[in-house]
Amino acid sequence: TGELPGQIELVSIEEFAQGRQICRVKYGVSSAEFYMRRSGCCSTDTPDAWPLVVLRALSLLEVQGPNLQGNPAAQVEYDMLTKNCELLARWCQLGDASGVHRFRSAETAYSLQSSPGRFVRL
Repeated sequence: TGELPGQIELVSIEEFAQGRQICRVKYGVSSAEFYMRRSGCCSTDTPDAWPLVVLRALSLLEVQGPNLQGNPAAQVEYDMLTKNCELLARWCQLGDASGVHRFRSAETAYSLQSSPGRFVRL
């Protein structure tokens, strides 16, 4: 929703939602609840403390400056099917437990909604 499509930016929750409902993931649920709910809406994983979650999120903002523009190391590989907002939020909450070790890398990962194995649960 920001000025540059496909780029991670710091915006308000209202600006991100654009008038649509945002689905929040419930962390730390029991295995029974996890298997009864729709894929992607809950997790049995326990999230990290909020200061670490915020630091992870802030670490992904684009670094701007005369010496950093166009630097591939300063860019995030954002993709609607793989590294999307769902996986970004999961990585911020869980770190390595999300399945992504470094979000700012060419590492391939899938969110729970876009994972090829998602349809096994349907």
